[in-house]
Amino acid sequence: MVDNILKDATSQTFLGVRIAQYWSDLLLWEKFFNEELHPYTTIIELGTGNGAMSMYLNIQARSRGMVFASYDVRVSTISQVSRLPSQLGFDAIVGNVFDDKTVDFVKKLIDKHGETPFVIFGDNGNKPMEWKVYGPLLRPGDFFVVHDWNTEFKAEDIPEAGRKIEFVMEELCEETDSLTRWMRILE
Repeated sequence: MVDNILKDATSQTFLGVRIAQYWSDLLLWEKFFNEELHPYTTIIELGTGNGAMSMYLNIQARSRGMVFASYDVRVSTISQVSRLPSQLGFDAIVGNVFDDKTVDFVKKLIDKHGETPFVIFGDNGNKPMEWKVYGPLLRPGDFFVVHDWNTEFKAEDIPEAGRKIEFVMEELCEETDSLTRWMRILE
């Protein structure tokens, strides 16, 4: 019973909004923020979805003095998110994550943050392409986090960006059957 609750990404909600993450993924994000990412400034989410994970990341960001923004091409998603109370709201930007303007904007954000670790969370519809486009923009010490590990994104997709990475919390991800993987850029 407990295993079904923890690992059912089809019926879970966060603050009443459907979330496509396992509860263990949220616990691992908490561990990541507490242990792996100091100091930090910005998280960019590629793909807002229903907005629940976006709310979670935004709450994390605000409580830690970070900046958070989420991109999604679907106006309906952004409209739904914009109805959230202002204290839960976040920068939900309507835009195609593969559009040159979006990529250039994210690149400028990364460059602006100097040596402070930057996080890109790939959770849009084409994770291998997100990695291929955004992975090369990240600097050593930055993170690319991907959802739907071993379904929409696999180990064989990693060489596509031409980056050397290390997984963080890999053993915990395996133990909890997490759908998310955290990759630190090494070079």
